Amino acid sequence: MRRVVLFACVLAALVFAAEFFLKPLVVAVAQPRIQAALKTRAVSVQGLEFKFRPWTFLRGRLSITQLQYSKLKLENIRSRVRLAGTRVLFEDLSGQMLNGTVKGNASVKLAKEPSYAAALEFSGLDLAEVIRTFELKEKLQMTGRLGGKLSIKGKGSKMDVLVGNLSTEHTGGTMIITDTKFLENMARGSGQQLDIIVESFKNYHYTNGNVSVSLQGGDLVLDTGLEGETGKRDLSVTLHDFSKPK
Repeated sequence: MRRVVLFACVLAALVFAAEFFLKPLVVAVAQPRIQAALKTRAVSVQGLEFKFRPWTFLRGRLSITQLQYSKLKLENIRSRVRLAGTRVLFEDLSGQMLNGTVKGNASVKLAKEPSYAAALEFSGLDLAEVIRTFELKEKLQMTGRLGGKLSIKGKGSKMDVLVGNLSTEHTGGTMIITDTKFLENMARGSGQQLDIIVESFKNYHYTNGNVSVSLQGGDLVLDTGLEGETGKRDLSVTLHDFSKPK
């Protein structure tokens, strides 16, 4: 009986010490590092909250209401966080983006100019929302959803690597290109008459497709191949200065 009472007293003392002595120490050490990892000129963060259990030293859970890079917003972010020397590790990360979901892992190396890397998997990305977010509606209209994997690396406010592949989900969608200059360039490149090119991209319905994503000189390049009942369509869309947000 005495051993049980003694064990209970020791356990209570440990909980008390963790709550009132260890917790402030962990907060003082961990929270500034996490904030430093997420604070760059290129990234805007809202609603950052870090929670931890005192007995898991320098580990915890992170939640962010919204993180914005350039025009792209990632919302309702949740992640396990672990500090390892000068690195902040974000594990089992999840969030919402472009009406779809994202999950994966990321790390940030703390320095005067922090470097970062992430391996992310996406599902249900809404192409109509992509068009709206990047203000492309004067060039084309598109419906459907994408999923796939992307790898990201960068340093400070500059993204150096963004590469991966996305593919269409469910039953495909539609695409209409309304940018006359884009269609003219496509006609010259293919050697076909302009009216044929215009007709081929008028309310085109695709059943499946793939998008190869790459970063070239700061521009985000989306090389797209689509297939539908009326044949294949290939096009390349460039988002200029994507990795150099103002």
